[in-house]
Amino acid sequence: MDLQVLHEELAQPLPIYLSAANQPEINADELDVTAQKLIDAKNPALLLGWCAVDTSEKVIALADVLAAPVCTSLAGNGAFPAGHLLHAGLITNPSVRNALKDCDCLLAIGINSSELEYLELPEQVIHLDPAATASLLYKLQELQPKPSRNLALEKSIIKGKADLKEDWLEHNSKGRVNPAVFFDSISKALSNEVIVVTGHGTHRTLAAELLPINNPRGFIGPTSFNAMGYCVPAVNAIKLANPDKQVIGIVGDGAMVINGMEAVTAVREKLGAIYCLFNNSERTASKNLGHINWGSFAEALECGYFPIVNNQGIDTIVRRAMETAAQSQPVIMEVCIDYSRKTYYAEHLEKAQQARLPSRDKLELVKRAIVRKIMGSVRQKDSV
Repeated sequence: MDLQVLHEELAQPLPIYLSAANQPEINADELDVTAQKLIDAKNPALLLGWCAVDTSEKVIALADVLAAPVCTSLAGNGAFPAGHLLHAGLITNPSVRNALKDCDCLLAIGINSSELEYLELPEQVIHLDPAATASLLYKLQELQPKPSRNLALEKSIIKGKADLKEDWLEHNSKGRVNPAVFFDSISKALSNEVIVVTGHGTHRTLAAELLPINNPRGFIGPTSFNAMGYCVPAVNAIKLANPDKQVIGIVGDGAMVINGMEAVTAVREKLGAIYCLFNNSERTASKNLGHINWGSFAEALECGYFPIVNNQGIDTIVRRAMETAAQSQPVIMEVCIDYSRKTYYAEHLEKAQQARLPSRDKLELVKRAIVRKIMGSVRQKDSV
């Protein structure tokens, strides 16, 4: 993306892809030093990315040994169980900022450098290759055989996550579906082994911020640009590979227009997948889909259809949708979602992207925003 959109040359070298054939060897001396730094730290913490999902059990044990709070990047959501007392949440959540405010040594596992932009970093940041997680754990267990507990930290994390949820619940969605109400309701109906799939957009960050994930690879979504339309076929593929697991898709209405017909595959194969269609019905000039009768669409494809228009009765609707999917019939659950409030992740992403742009690109970004605003206002007047 940087090569394509920025005018100036990149200051950093391009990343090197580490295949199985050229993984770095684990250096025993470096592991000793790393283990000692973590033991000596007063407030160590863990940051997990996508590559940490395959070492989830070892990471849990590592966090327990250190009594360290754990946060995840967007890609790493699911690398650490949300129900664990040391799980502070998504990297941009206020609960994470609070849990890591006194951090003096951050252990980053499976993280790329761009993901570190979301945190205020301590002086000591240790990058660990996921392949070395087990070796580091054994070193730590030698130095500190019994896992420690930090009850004050655990209580602080619980309170921070509760405050985040309450903050969202208090948001006035003005007759539409509050995201926190929806995700709270659907989480009660999902098993710990569920696989949640998202597309690229606001619904992805809402799910990562508000929906607890308790199993590795339990949250799968695109983390790069130009991925609209990913969710529906991805749900189908993942359900085909995991027929005995719940597979839930969170998909935007624009993406449903692009690849919604892929649900035909789910009907034909009797997959019993669920597509939660987030319909915000607040069109701008740049995204005017017009009126779409998603109920008729679902009926034509022979999918179950369950509309959720406000915060009332969501538990009952979700339960009926789950029962229908359990009978191998795919389900489209249309959610009249409220997008009026930004997620914490979206706010941080905008700031981080603007901060790293050269001045020339910042100026062009502002110009485009002004043009879109003016043209949007003109088109809205014309439509009226």
